[in-house]
Amino acid sequence: MEKFTEKSGAEDTSARPTARMMRNVINQCVSKNMGNSVFALFLCSALRSLVISALVMPAASVLFMYMGSGNTLDMTAGALSVLCVALTLLSLFIALLFDYGLCAIFCRMVQRKKVSIGYLFIAFKNKKDFTRAAGAAALFVVIEFLVSAAGLIMAYFLRSPISRIFPGDDFRSQAYRILIVIIPLFILTEIFLVFVWTIIYSERGTNALHAFRKSARMVAGNFFRFVGYEFYAAGAALPVLIASVLLELWIPGEDTVSVMQLLKMLIQFAVIISEFIVLVRLNFSLPVYYFSMTGKIVFTVQRQIPFSQDTEDTAHDGAKGTESLPETTEQGPQN
Repeated sequence: MEKFTEKSGAEDTSARPTARMMRNVINQCVSKNMGNSVFALFLCSALRSLVISALVMPAASVLFMYMGSGNTLDMTAGALSVLCVALTLLSLFIALLFDYGLCAIFCRMVQRKKVSIGYLFIAFKNKKDFTRAAGAAALFVVIEFLVSAAGLIMAYFLRSPISRIFPGDDFRSQAYRILIVIIPLFILTEIFLVFVWTIIYSERGTNALHAFRKSARMVAGNFFRFVGYEFYAAGAALPVLIASVLLELWIPGEDTVSVMQLLKMLIQFAVIISEFIVLVRLNFSLPVYYFSMTGKIVFTVQRQIPFSQDTEDTAHDGAKGTESLPETTEQGPQN
């Protein structure tokens, strides 16, 4: 292997990161850290569920029991409803702090640094880290609350055209009418804010507001390129996941013969496996993209020289420029 340098006639030893280069890094990270990544995702999901169960479920159960016993919407029911909303926002706030820890774990894996499950609680490590992470989590909660409110308002004004897609006045139809508006708004918002936790972790001197602005700027300048990169980074597991979900929906769940039930179980297993693979790859894709675009991962162009004619490398392959393994550098924060 021989690096191109300016003296040897090449333009530059650094290559502009492409989607293919970044996916190669993702493949390396996945091959080395698949087990730890799945465990971190599973534990983070379990902690989120535990927080929601401990905070929201008791108050929601009391509210449903109160309303189910024939009581009308009075002051008690209103107070319980407000309490449920407040506890839901609090559980979301705590869950977001675990998301920050999950992001730190994947960032360290990309940087080839030591990783332990303790980094899942990095937001609680010290007062400074907690202040920055809590500020970002609070902003996330406020933004998601505003997006939900905007979605409800839009669903109200668009109720006539949406009702043609989901006719009927039952609870399920009304819920679908709301979700068809709110879900795209949430997805669009999350895309623009997808780098917030990576910035909070990587740039220790920054604050939450700066992280939100920088994430939005990074996505806004390359929106379609970034969305395409995410689909590309998900790899072959994404079409497998989509096909498995469609097959699972197509096969009826009741009144089926045993063979079809077995097939449905196998498809559900395929859904779980492919879902975890996609989640792992997407969680790696964010720090890889951010580090590549900010210069914290440097790609160097290299040339492969065959040792002899009977080696697997041909002269044609040796003439091609191929990207080397990325070099992780410890540069300071870049705005």
